[in-house]
Amino acid sequence: MQCSFCGAWNQNGVCNNLDPETIRAYLTELHDKGYRYLSLSGGEPFLYDHLYDVIGFANQKGFLINVTTNGLLIDRDYVSFVRNKNVITRISLHTLNRDLYRQLTGVDKLDRIMQSVDLLKDEHALYGLGMTVSGYNMAEVYDLANYALVNNAEYIRFTPVYRVYKGTDFSTGSESFLDLLNRITRFMLDHYDKLECKRRSTVFDKEILDIYTTKPCGAGSAAYVALNPDLTLVGCPVLPHYFDVPTGQFASCEDVFALRQKYEALLDSIRADQLKGRCADCLYKTSCKGGCISIKLENGLSLTDEQPVCINEIICRVLSHYSEDEQQKIINYWNEWHQKRSVGTGSKGCIRRLPVWELHFRKRNDPKMYYRR
Repeated sequence: MQCSFCGAWNQNGVCNNLDPETIRAYLTELHDKGYRYLSLSGGEPFLYDHLYDVIGFANQKGFLINVTTNGLLIDRDYVSFVRNKNVITRISLHTLNRDLYRQLTGVDKLDRIMQSVDLLKDEHALYGLGMTVSGYNMAEVYDLANYALVNNAEYIRFTPVYRVYKGTDFSTGSESFLDLLNRITRFMLDHYDKLECKRRSTVFDKEILDIYTTKPCGAGSAAYVALNPDLTLVGCPVLPHYFDVPTGQFASCEDVFALRQKYEALLDSIRADQLKGRCADCLYKTSCKGGCISIKLENGLSLTDEQPVCINEIICRVLSHYSEDEQQKIINYWNEWHQKRSVGTGSKGCIRRLPVWELHFRKRNDPKMYYRR
């Protein structure tokens, strides 16, 4: 595939330069340093000749493994292999419209992707869906969420399109984020009894929400560091395209920590008393420090300019449309999944990885649906 909003396909095949023994050594060191989550993504991970070796080894070490794929190469051998392993497969599915699918991805393979979904569903495998959202497919958010629900997906995650590579042609302004979140919360309330949420509400729920939606930019922190197939370390998938940000070459975990220190220095250079616009008067300016750096830079702004996409403000605008009881339901759900997903991310966060962009579905009534064979 060559998705119109993505450039990850530029790295397809590069991963085969990675020796599996080298990966095992790195995973062992990362495990010894306390890392427990491994995400394998694109290019397309199924093009790596030693994918099963990496998954098997990481599973033995105790990693929770996410495999993000376009779904074209999923077959029964894969499903059998990941059964009873700590693996969840996430299929990228951006539309249910065949013409639009062909327009977005460059291939006429929607039927094949749906076959992969059917296979994962029928074999009771753990899987989720990921939808990259732009103006082209915004209207399908509700339908994609419903497709995930009725096909027994664990979850669906919506990601506002990154403005890198061909994604620079797409709009990602504040109104786009607002529109997306409105659609997600509408589906949430319409199907609340089908969502996985066991947490009890507290009187401090709004304060908890404010805390994790006003964290400083998570680039290069425990919230996000990626290792590319050429072993370069990247602290954010967007920043290197707009700014001379720190990168590194991975040889050991010490290189990860060294990269973190460089990003800490970058964030420390942003002083709250130098923020402009509404950020200058914001109650959370000392904690937020102006929010997502990449959104500012991709809009041609400086690090101290006003944040054009304030996620806390967007959330407040969305909640204002609902009754007090509905607001409490929404916030309670978000707080539960923040608590579940935030282990190890520390004091920083990425606005695109907040629980507000995800819908997690309850375990089905049929217990066989959740007992792996």
